[in-house]
Amino acid sequence: LLAALPTLFVWFLAVLLTLICIFFVIFLLLSLVDVEDDHINPMHMCEKANKIIVPEYLCQGAIVVLFFITGHWIDALINLPLLCFHVYRVNKGEHLLDPTCIFSKTKREKYIGMGKFLFYIFTMFYYLYQIIAVITKAALGRKFGMN
Repeated sequence: LLAALPTLFVWFLAVLLTLICIFFVIFLLLSLVDVEDDHINPMHMCEKANKIIVPEYLCQGAIVVLFFITGHWIDALINLPLLCFHVYRVNKGEHLLDPTCIFSKTKREKYIGMGKFLFYIFTMFYYLYQIIAVITKAALGRKFGMN
């Protein structure tokens, strides 16, 4: 079981970073709904939302770097398209919300947010599966003397 600790740490860190990303996306989606329903001032919403966009992108980048460093190539490649999308948005200057045109972009931003939410949920359950697989493999190896 001790030999599996580094791998478990990688998966637990991936789950933690993914949960942070999920929190950021949910916050952004709720903010978009609030501004769309006129419950919050667009200027105030964009100011709050823009503070969490870059940290979400950094968490996603950290997940990809973590997988590349630890040799989980397929997992890094699964996450790479979303990271490339984030880099594309930053390069185009589309990553921050503008209060002057937020109403024209609300629908698009909600679709993007829902897509990212589904991606993060899918990957989080995949990472949890990997944690269970590592623990099971270590426990069975110890039980049957394979380690």
